[in-house]
Parts: sequence; structure tokens; C-alpha cells
Amino acid sequence: MTGLYSATNDLITRYVNVVPKKDTIKVENRLLDGTFHVQTIGTSADLLDVKLQAVSEPVRARIDTAEATAEELRIVFGNMYWDGIIRAPLIWEKVAGVFNTSFEFLVLRTGTL
Repeated sequence: MTGLYSATNDLITRYVNVVPKKDTIKVENRLLDGTFHVQTIGTSADLLDVKLQAVSEPVRARIDTAEATAEELRIVFGNMYWDGIIRAPLIWEKVAGVFNTSFEFLVLRTGTL
């Protein structure tokens, strides 16, 4: 079922939306003849752009704790799952009693259900 889960497979919130993307480190240099040389360093990391809702303060606090401790989480969307960690501090917005946030999720493993 779609949602954000803890490492012990406990549902934290089911209100989650994801967009997969890649994160690459590129070095761009302009050569003496005016052309460009682009170098990609290492392999690109798999990321998810995640938008989610926490319907209560305890759920919001649980997600904050997972981010602060770099706890491994699982995101399930459709028949896909991604295991990983929240990459950056969360900024929350409260609208009509529901907490909304968006963040990058660093993917460690992926698979199908």
C-alpha cells in the first residue's frame, strides 16, 4: 500500500507522492578554443522528490525524528518501493490542520512488490 514506512514496516503516513530523479556531480570547463568539456564524477545517485502530508503532530514529529537520526525508511508507491534516508532538513507548512512538506529522499535500494 502506498505510504512512508519505518524500517520495521510500520506505516507512518499514507499520503505520499514521489518523482524519481538522478543526482550527478558534473564539472564543466571551457577550453582555450571556446568549446566545453563536461566531466561526470562517479556514478549518479538515485533520488526521489517526495511530497507528503502528516495528519497529526505525532506523525510530523515521527518524520522529523527519522530525518534527524538518518533512519532508514521505505517509500511504497504503486508496485514499487524505495529504501533510503531523508536527505535534508524538513520545512513544514500547516494547512487546514494538516502538515505538508517536500524533501529529497536518497535511495539506497529499490524493488518491486
